[in-house]
Amino acid sequence: MIKFIAFHTGYAETCSTSMMVYQCGFFGHPGYTSPKEAFVNLALDLFAKFYDDVLSYRIPTNKCCEGASVLGSGGSSQLREKYKVCDVCGIPLQERPFSPEDFMSYIRGLHGQTCDSYGDAEDTSTRDPLTWWPFWTNRFIGTPKEEIIFLRENAEWALLDALYYAKPELRVGDEGRQLNKDWEVIKQNKAP
Repeated sequence: MIKFIAFHTGYAETCSTSMMVYQCGFFGHPGYTSPKEAFVNLALDLFAKFYDDVLSYRIPTNKCCEGASVLGSGGSSQLREKYKVCDVCGIPLQERPFSPEDFMSYIRGLHGQTCDSYGDAEDTSTRDPLTWWPFWTNRFIGTPKEEIIFLRENAEWALLDALYYAKPELRVGDEGRQLNKDWEVIKQNKAP
């Protein structure tokens, strides 16, 4: 049974000094019988968090959002040039399209998250309940290696490929890229 997924993001020279460790036991999930199923479910959980945190549109409740204009007029950020967000508070006023670069950047940025900033623990607007949790992983120490998937580097690329496997409709404009080598191994139900 796969119970933990531990990984580094970025290349060896640019990865963070500590690895990310996700566990599925925190919410009572017994574990996954195959590496592929475990890894795909982590990718789907991270996509659900990414969707809620980055892509989704929420009806604005701030007074400053009333009558907000299409951006490009009030700032220089790339986001402001492409999407309608409030000129004052920056709340998205329309749903953003999926971007593989933004998804991978989101995963790389998880190192800076606290338990509070990670958001709702158990569910998202698109996936309820979540399986994987990155906090209170003390059971990781002493876990047999057969219960762990470990990626030394570039986990964001493998997670992107696992997401494409589960949601092929997201793979637009990225069809020609060679799949990540770790994902190729996991897809065969082996640990990299």
